[in-house]
Amino acid sequence: MSNLETYLKRSRSGIVIAIKKRFPDEDYRQLLRDWGYDVRLSQIHDPDLLREIHALASGYAPSQLHQYPQPSLGTLDAQGKYAFALMHQAGWTVPRLRALIIKTAGTANWAKLTKAQQRQIINILKNYAKKPNKETS
Repeated sequence: MSNLETYLKRSRSGIVIAIKKRFPDEDYRQLLRDWGYDVRLSQIHDPDLLREIHALASGYAPSQLHQYPQPSLGTLDAQGKYAFALMHQAGWTVPRLRALIIKTAGTANWAKLTKAQQRQIINILKNYAKKPNKETS
């Protein structure tokens, strides 16, 4: 096991422990969904994103229970701005887009996505933007 894999594994277990200490009666998976991280922790491979979730779970990041933190998608290039515009056309919120990016690529930072991953996200958003009955969540 490499150093990065060991670090990621320890970070994930630290997040679960921090959540269970701070919110003993809540299901940690539901808290992650409420915070905009609709994904299993084992699918996240971005150390920065894990640090952000750990800060939120530990109480170091400003947040309250069942409220979204200030979402950040990183610096957006032209494709990122296009995806953001499609997100608005589809009636999505930033946490929902962020959850899609995390589920698809394991990171929430647009700049860390490959061109193929960016195209995949944009194609998904195009399909939702075309639907007449737009879902919002």
